[in-house]
Amino acid sequence: MIFENKKRKFIVSLLISYFLVLVIPIFVGFLVYHEVIKIVKEEAREYNIAALEQAMKITDSRMEEIENSILQLTINPNIRYFNSIFQPFESNSYFRMWETLKDITPYTLTNDFIIDFAVYFTKSDIVLSSNSVYSLRSFYNSYFKDSSVTFSDWSNDILKKRYDGKLIPSIPVIINGKRHEIICYVQTIPIGYPNQSDGFIMALIDIHQVNDILKGAVTGEQGYIYIMDQNGDYMTGVSKGGFSAVPVAVDLNARKGFSDRYSNGQRMTITYTTSDYNGWVYVVAIPTRSLMNKVDYIRNIIFAVTALSLIIGILSAYALARKNARPLKDIIELLKRTFRYSTDENIRNEYSFLKGSIAELIENNQSLQQEVEKQKPVLETVFFNRLFKGEFNDREEMEAFQSSIGLQIYGNLFAIMLIKIKGYEGLTNEEALNELDASRVIVKDILDSCLMDTACHYIDRDKIAVLVAGNANKETDFEGQIKNMSNDMYHKAWQRYNIRLSFYLGNIYTDLAEVFLSFEEAKCVLDYYYDKEEGQFLIPYSQMQRENRQYNYSMESEIRLANMVKAGNRQELEKMLKELYRDNFIKIKLTNDMKSQLLFEMRGTIIKLSEQLDFYELFEQRIRMMDCNGDIEKTYEMMMEAYLDLCDMVNQRKTGNALKLKEKIMKYINVNFTDSNLSLAGIAFELNLTEQYLSQFFKRQTGQNFSNYLEKIRIDYSCDLLRNPGCSVNDISYRAGYNSDKTFRRAFKRVKGISPTEFRREMKNSVV
Repeated sequence: MIFENKKRKFIVSLLISYFLVLVIPIFVGFLVYHEVIKIVKEEAREYNIAALEQAMKITDSRMEEIENSILQLTINPNIRYFNSIFQPFESNSYFRMWETLKDITPYTLTNDFIIDFAVYFTKSDIVLSSNSVYSLRSFYNSYFKDSSVTFSDWSNDILKKRYDGKLIPSIPVIINGKRHEIICYVQTIPIGYPNQSDGFIMALIDIHQVNDILKGAVTGEQGYIYIMDQNGDYMTGVSKGGFSAVPVAVDLNARKGFSDRYSNGQRMTITYTTSDYNGWVYVVAIPTRSLMNKVDYIRNIIFAVTALSLIIGILSAYALARKNARPLKDIIELLKRTFRYSTDENIRNEYSFLKGSIAELIENNQSLQQEVEKQKPVLETVFFNRLFKGEFNDREEMEAFQSSIGLQIYGNLFAIMLIKIKGYEGLTNEEALNELDASRVIVKDILDSCLMDTACHYIDRDKIAVLVAGNANKETDFEGQIKNMSNDMYHKAWQRYNIRLSFYLGNIYTDLAEVFLSFEEAKCVLDYYYDKEEGQFLIPYSQMQRENRQYNYSMESEIRLANMVKAGNRQELEKMLKELYRDNFIKIKLTNDMKSQLLFEMRGTIIKLSEQLDFYELFEQRIRMMDCNGDIEKTYEMMMEAYLDLCDMVNQRKTGNALKLKEKIMKYINVNFTDSNLSLAGIAFELNLTEQYLSQFFKRQTGQNFSNYLEKIRIDYSCDLLRNPGCSVNDISYRAGYNSDKTFRRAFKRVKGISPTEFRREMKNSVV
């Protein structure tokens, strides 16, 4: 009887086990299928967001280039000249008008969005474009006559309003007999004077170029994409698979989002994001059924796997469960400790947690990598721009910038070599420019195949600046290595690709911070030999010096002189000016003509410096009084005073800029110090600075670290709160910007030497 009872219990337990073995796979299969649907939708949304943001990034980049081009045009001296005159067709203005047309033309070639630029001057009623001069009506007749906008409406709208980078929605026009659909980007001039309007600069943007970028954001064979402005007005769009780009309602207040809407007679999955640059909203719509095709395929796989799991589970579920549960549990426990989750969650939540944790890790890793890779080329370009221009104030700032972007440059000798791709001078047709772009890529590949460490930086369409770094005992050995490299590059480019190259080398320096001198020297060599038929692969700066100098005022001297002024180094500047006088007027017996020529060059340096630093108007009268053919001593003394005064003005400007930046930083801290997430990295991001530079600047300006300063103002603020007996210490800690009262108590005692409770007690006793 007892045996029968045990047998019955065993059978019941087996049945229960089998039942669980049968139920669990079915339940897990259903759960996985449900989660797969969500994952597929989430992946589709993320993919659509990524495609949208890629299209947005490219479009924003082109629009930013357009804005920068317009800003550069506003400060162009020739445009400023025509902005101030009423009679542009006087004899002395024709040359400047021709120069202005030449100045506008390059901007139309560097951005494929641009059809043309036009500058209108109200005072003279003329419009300057890249190819002609118009009156306002003739400009309208050439570009907008066949559009739906009349001249009266068009002129009233564009002249009676002020546009600060305003985009006018797309309209069809006829340009040179060819139909275009354009967006007009308009900037009223001058910039910064809201009550003044002397004309405008207009960029004519080809909407088809914008649409070509948008096409790549529509994944699959069906769907559509379009752009709305910040007001929700439709601008342009493209579609695939016979769909119409019908605008749907989205939340314009949200930066990005997802929704499901009915459009074109079926359910669509809508994904949208908003540009931080211009507020444009990018919307992509994909048929929901096309996404579910993937789900159906995955469902069949899941059903097959579930059935197989049932068969295997009936035979060995219990043993396998015990064997496999342990490593799975270990992984979950590790993830829980990493993400600080509670360990008493049930298995269902643990599976969900496992999936979510892994997805989060993958997403974070991908986002971080994408962000790093996205920013690195831009930051490297910024670094080389500043390096070649000599804009780093000191070695620490340069090394901090390198460290922040993970850029390593090895070697003990450095030089700049300019590579010119020959045969494209003056060519502006599309075929030639495309061929030039391909040639640049080939030259870059050839350069990468060289053994020496190099870094490329494009300074013009047919010119490449190369930073060459290496290790050598002698500069002559290093120059020999560069010569061999250039020789090899020349033959590879000519024999394999029929590309002719010229190489121009600046002097070699032992300090990376001084390569800007080599860059300027290489440019001088290129300019000097530009129209000459040299029979060498590589032309060094020393060769030009031997051919082109008689008195002691080399290009290196001019560059050093200019950089001392820009750096505000008055002491070294005065020393160098005295050395130049001693070397040229005492040690060397120059002829009067050579003395005059030297003074002319030094006066030219002053003119270039004052124009670059925007001080020319202040020095114009003094420069005119410098008689280079008169009294040498008096003229040199006037020049020396002008150089030193210019240096002093640079120092005054730098001091003012530093004070403004300091005030901006302090204001931001004083407004946001109660935010527990406030950090040095966050402030650097808001102010568009690197974290390393901000840290050094803050320490230099305040004499203390950022963390110490932030802690002090938070503790001072909490002292005021402690005077109120109605506030608890825990509440005060959060109000002062701390995440916990323990952290607050430790910080308070570190600064004040006593605990918050003791401080409150002392305050109470002192009042009594």
